[in-house]
Amino acid sequence: MYNADNEERHFYVIEYKELIFIFGVFIFIFFALFPKDLLKEQILSKNTDYELSLTYLQNLISKDPKNESLKLILAQKTLQHGNLTLSANILGPLTKSTNNKISTKALLLNYSVLKQKYFQIDDKKTKEQIRKKLFTLFIQIYTYKLYDDNVKKWYEEAVFVNYIPARYYFVQKLIKKYPSNVIYLRDGYALALKNKDMKRAYYYLDLLLLYDKENLFTWVTDKYYLLIQQKKYTQAEYLLNKAPKNKKYQDMLADLALISQQFKKASKEYMILFENAKTYKQKRDYFKKVLSSLVAAKQYNKAVQFAKKYEDIFMKDKQMRIFILKSYLGAGKTNEAKRFSKKILRKGL
Repeated sequence: MYNADNEERHFYVIEYKELIFIFGVFIFIFFALFPKDLLKEQILSKNTDYELSLTYLQNLISKDPKNESLKLILAQKTLQHGNLTLSANILGPLTKSTNNKISTKALLLNYSVLKQKYFQIDDKKTKEQIRKKLFTLFIQIYTYKLYDDNVKKWYEEAVFVNYIPARYYFVQKLIKKYPSNVIYLRDGYALALKNKDMKRAYYYLDLLLLYDKENLFTWVTDKYYLLIQQKKYTQAEYLLNKAPKNKKYQDMLADLALISQQFKKASKEYMILFENAKTYKQKRDYFKKVLSSLVAAKQYNKAVQFAKKYEDIFMKDKQMRIFILKSYLGAGKTNEAKRFSKKILRKGL
């Protein structure tokens, strides 16, 4: 006997079973054929629902608890969504993995977790503890070359943790790429000096002279004193003569002549500076240098003539009176020394 209800019921039961079967086949095909990298990309995508992907990953890990790749993906996902505690707990054991790729990635992620924690915490003591951990991790990253090609990023990290060897290494690479960047050049120059790498120090200094025009005097002065330290007097003189006119360079040229024992030249340079001096202090200092240079050059007559011409300017200055008197005696001019002594007595000084 035909029964419409039975036939309808039979039809829906078959339809439901087929649906389960089709769904099962789809899941199998999805996991068997879906590219793993693409699957990972989908899970880590910011557009993917966090709770759903978290549940999905945790279920997969519960079925395969030794799967470090899945745990790494879970750590990345939790870090992506700011769950630093969970991410750190997952990454801890993974940094000790025997799989180098896993341990490297875990170490780098662990550094990111600690860095974020550092900026989220206000307590100074805790921040200092985290900074020390970051320093240790960074040394590992640098020593074992676990960093990628993002040189700017790793230079900034080296600056942040203040690890000088890495900072110098990365700034050298940045200068090669950006030779006119004065920020990198300044740091490279300072670090080259710190590491006593004089060849690079001079190279970076020359680039600063070329590109950092706003601080030209600083770099000219720096190079001048570096050359003086190495007794490269000819190069130092060439540098100053080539530099834009500046009264301070005139001082340095005079000092250079004195240092290199060109006493006649030094006396002439100081004479010009003395005549152009505006203040008493400047007059006094240049006067002493002129006299000292003339005496060193054994130009005793000129020394006496110069001192005698300007001695009245300094009569009220006790130290200068003594200096002038000694200069006369040093030049072997005892008569001038007596004359100057009597002059002091007459003035009641």
